[in-house]
Parts: sequence; structure tokens; C-alpha cells
Amino acid sequence: MPPVTTKRTAAQGPFFVTVRGTHLRVLFSRYRDNQRTTIHLSDIETGEPYATATVNIPELPLKSTEVFVKDYSENEGVLEALERAGIVRHTGRRIRCGFVEVPICELLIDTEEDQ
Repeated sequence: MPPVTTKRTAAQGPFFVTVRGTHLRVLFSRYRDNQRTTIHLSDIETGEPYATATVNIPELPLKSTEVFVKDYSENEGVLEALERAGIVRHTGRRIRCGFVEVPICELLIDTEEDQ
């Protein structure tokens, strides 16, 4: 997929991804404690929550245009799906959080005006 050169806005959605054969809608909101962007995935067919694609690590610095993507355990494959859909781009940086490494990703959707 060619790189995204202009950021899309959340208002241009809806956005969709497929994770392990399940078709999902991408929803954006904010963590209450620090207002960082959070990405939620819900099942297109049932509307039920599927996963929270991000993890909040308030004690670690993060640019306002970045998110920590949870791509381990039950969320395995989420990062690849979000990248394929042009939602995020992995920066190549990871941070250690407990027993896992969490990828730091650039958010390719501008969520500022919609939050």
C-alpha cells in the first residue's frame, strides 16, 4: 500500500478493518486521564465491542499524533490490520511494558477536530 500523504479526518469515516476474519468498524475516542487517542474496534454485524486496539501508558511520553497499539494476546494481528487500512503507521519504535513490547504508531487519521 502506498504511503498516506495527507491525513484523513475521523469525520471522513467510517473506517473498517478485518482481524482474523472478523470485519470491524474503527471508532476513535479519548482516554479520560490524559486525553490521548484510543482506538476501539466493534463487530460490523453485531455492533458488539471486539477490542480496544490501543493501550494507555500515562507515565510514558507520547506525541499527540501517536498511539501505543496493543498487538499481543487477544489483539494479535491488530497492528497489521490498522496499517493495511491506513489508520496507523508503525514508527519502528517499541516500549517495554511488563512482559511485552508495545509498538508506537503514528496516527494517520486526524481525530483532533472530532473529539
